[in-house]
Amino acid sequence: MATDDFRAEIEGLIKAKRDEIKALEATLRMISGEKTKVYEAKEEGSQSDEQPIDPRSLGIEMKADEPTLAERVKSAIRRFPADEEFTVPHVQALLKRDGFEVRGKHPRSRLAMIMTQLEEEGVVIRTAKPKGFKPHKFKLASSEDRNMSLVK
Repeated sequence: MATDDFRAEIEGLIKAKRDEIKALEATLRMISGEKTKVYEAKEEGSQSDEQPIDPRSLGIEMKADEPTLAERVKSAIRRFPADEEFTVPHVQALLKRDGFEVRGKHPRSRLAMIMTQLEEEGVVIRTAKPKGFKPHKFKLASSEDRNMSLVK
C-alpha cells in the first residue's frame, strides 16, 4: 500500500516536471521568434483555431538579429595573423576588447567547444596538445593546413 502511494507521488512529480519543461520550451520558442500556437478550450475540451502569440503583447522586446557567439568568434579569430598561434584565453580577450563578454558559468569552456567546431569545419587547426595547465593552441588554417591538425 505504501509503495502505491509512493509510486503515485513519484508519477505526480514526473508529470509536473514534464509540464514545466513544456512551458519552458514554449517560452524559448516564443522568444526566439518561432510561431507559437495557443489553443482555447471549446465544448468538451476540443481545440479552437490556432492563434500565434505576439511577444510584444507580453511586454517582451525582441532584439534585432545579433550574431551568434560562434559567428562572433569566427570574425574575431580572422583578425589574427595567419601564422600566429592563439589560445582560447586570447579569443576571450579579443571578444572582451570588442565590447562583448561571454556570459555564463564557464565562458572559456563555451569558447573551447566553438573552437573544436571550427577545427572540424577546417577554419582553424590545433597546433599543440596541452600538458598540465597549458591551453590548446590554434592557428588559422590555410589551404595546405586543412588536414594537418595535430590533435584528432
